[in-house]
Amino acid sequence: MIVGLGLGRDGLAALNLSIPMINIMNGIGLMAGIGGAARVSLAKGREDERGAALYTTMAIAAAAILGIILLLLVKLNFNGLVSLLAGQSLQKDMAASYLSTLLSFTPFFLLFQTCNALVRNDGGNRISMIAMLGSAAFNIVLDYIMIFPLKRGLAGGALATGLAQLVGFFLLLFHLRGKARPRLSLPFLPHLADAVKALFRVLATGAASLVLEWSQGLVIFAFNMVIAGIGGDLGISAYSVIANLSLMFTAILSGTAVGIQPLISRSMGAGRIRHKRHYYRFALFTATCLGAAIYFLGLLFPQAPSSLFVRNDQELVALSAHGIRLYFLAFFLMGVNLVNTIFLQSRGRAVEAFFYSILRGLVFILVALFILPRFFALDGVWLSMPAAEVLTLLTSFFASSALRRAFFQRVEASPGENDAASSRDAAE
Repeated sequence: MIVGLGLGRDGLAALNLSIPMINIMNGIGLMAGIGGAARVSLAKGREDERGAALYTTMAIAAAAILGIILLLLVKLNFNGLVSLLAGQSLQKDMAASYLSTLLSFTPFFLLFQTCNALVRNDGGNRISMIAMLGSAAFNIVLDYIMIFPLKRGLAGGALATGLAQLVGFFLLLFHLRGKARPRLSLPFLPHLADAVKALFRVLATGAASLVLEWSQGLVIFAFNMVIAGIGGDLGISAYSVIANLSLMFTAILSGTAVGIQPLISRSMGAGRIRHKRHYYRFALFTATCLGAAIYFLGLLFPQAPSSLFVRNDQELVALSAHGIRLYFLAFFLMGVNLVNTIFLQSRGRAVEAFFYSILRGLVFILVALFILPRFFALDGVWLSMPAAEVLTLLTSFFASSALRRAFFQRVEASPGENDAASSRDAAE
């Protein structure tokens, strides 16, 4: 929003062209962080403090090493990277200015994501939240200072974002160096074979997070390329507005979906099938109502959110508003698909959940993006996301026996649910 208000449609277009690189950095950081956190939890469950310390150390080492390697690669091939992301866009120079500054902080992007996952896993929820909010607040304030009073343009915005990663990382270090259990344990590193095995286990465990995050970057890149050929930089600027609004509203639906995970997992563990289905269906109802509310907000007042990103550019506001009316159709089914994915994860069907996530977040979007614009031009681009949600819902319900049973079977007490269990659940 600050970039849009300060630099207009050109700044929005250049920023959106650069976003896939942020997805790449975040994906690698999440791979090391979530993979490391999962391995640390398994080791602690076995009361293997040495193993937990080794996985913690290797997760952070992986983030640092991969961050330095990625930084060197992008610096050595910077012009090619900018040409790949921006193509022949008129905002190619602005995107290059942004990326040149931002990518200098690559190791700290990875370290912040990795350490955040490790700290949360270690019971440091409070310091993790402080680090996230502190980093975000610092980013917003410095963005405003750089773009408005100091007139530093996108390079100033990139500097604010990069320094914010430093702030978050150093806040997390207070936990890692003080209260963390296990502590970072460099004395274990002379056992090189164990260290290498731990490193590969961390990266393998977190690979799914890498794929999901990179798929988002690939989708944004594909949208940018298709839109550039149809609507030029004006279309890319409109997509930047729509995508950022979508990100905020998607967070609401994601929160609804994630909220049922502990409830369903606990019900599964206790054999309370009736309660599991109640939670699932209530989440579907809630997500559908929220999705409908979001869509009608976009349908009735599409220009109001667009105006938050730009001023005195009626052409961009009008194009964004038209795109919102079509793109926001996705919210009718998005919440249902997110709930279905979390439901499968909660039941331990990780492979099935991952499969539907990839279909929804990558395959179906790219298929729709390839076909629909050929018939509906730019409107086909905006309709690609709703089409992907429809295809995901149809595929998941026809292919997943678990979803069909949970949705269609009658809700009734299972033989394993005794009166005491039912009373406890009613109290909850």
